[in-house]
Amino acid sequence: MEAEEQYLDRRVRNEMLFRTVNEKLRGLNAEFEAFADERALFVCECSRIDCIEQIELAVADFDEICLMPNRYMVIPGHETLDVETVVTREAGYLVVEKMAAV
Repeated sequence: MEAEEQYLDRRVRNEMLFRTVNEKLRGLNAEFEAFADERALFVCECSRIDCIEQIELAVADFDEICLMPNRYMVIPGHETLDVETVVTREAGYLVVEKMAAV
């Protein structure tokens, strides 16, 4: 059971790290390139430690996803259905919502 908890903790840390990276990318896009309503590259926010996939979407769409702190964007096939639900399917990415801890 302890190994499973460590695995889940690592997945959560990975997702939080990817969200932090994306928020920094969003800030850089807005500050240096004035991407108010433009598209930008973000990283997949899945729990896979080896994932380096990129997602292109509008900065406004990223901001909307971030309004719900339990929602993340992932590459199709990177969703983990035992802990998250697919909320929307977009061209090139999915928005997933983490299930509440039981």
